[in-house]
Amino acid sequence: MLFAFIFPLPTNPVFAQAKIDARTEIIRDEVNKKKKEVEAFDPATSSKFVERGFKDWVLFSVSKRARREYYEQNKFTPTQQDVLDPAFDSLREAVSGKLALYKPSPRYFAFRSPADETLMTGQLRPSSTRKILKTGLAQANWEIYKDSIGLPSYRFKRGYILAKDSADDHPFCKLYYISVVQDYAGGGRYAASNAKYEETNLIGCP
Repeated sequence: MLFAFIFPLPTNPVFAQAKIDARTEIIRDEVNKKKKEVEAFDPATSSKFVERGFKDWVLFSVSKRARREYYEQNKFTPTQQDVLDPAFDSLREAVSGKLALYKPSPRYFAFRSPADETLMTGQLRPSSTRKILKTGLAQANWEIYKDSIGLPSYRFKRGYILAKDSADDHPFCKLYYISVVQDYAGGGRYAASNAKYEETNLIGCP
């Protein structure tokens, strides 16, 4: 008599991970690393919440809308999303407990210039739901950027805008870094000021 034996599939995590494609695995690992950074954040000693990354993992963790757009833009399959969602959700738990403690430094708004601040706010997308809480400059004097042979290329000041958008699907504020720039015009002269958007970071609201 012949007997048929049915063996259960291995439950070893290594076997399960073998089905994860390389891109998804790398992203999952990056999100897990970001969680460790969040857990290590101490507002008493850290000026940064997390190190700047290739993608805004923190935003994707707390905003389901931003996460969905990221999935759609990068054509992640439902199976890949099932791998990434637990990592993002775990990061969200860490972020929710720490980000409210990360407040914008007063030095970001230490100097005021109505003309420069108007240029800065002009870089933001028009919005009826965004409330600007504070604007300012982190420096009073120009910082000169020089090219590889030491000639001036432009000069700039670091500007910041703190805002809260009621349309966001998370409770945090946004800190916009927008520099005010003057291109070098030669002969020791600089062109008129213009604003340049640099980046946006989530931050705890005042």
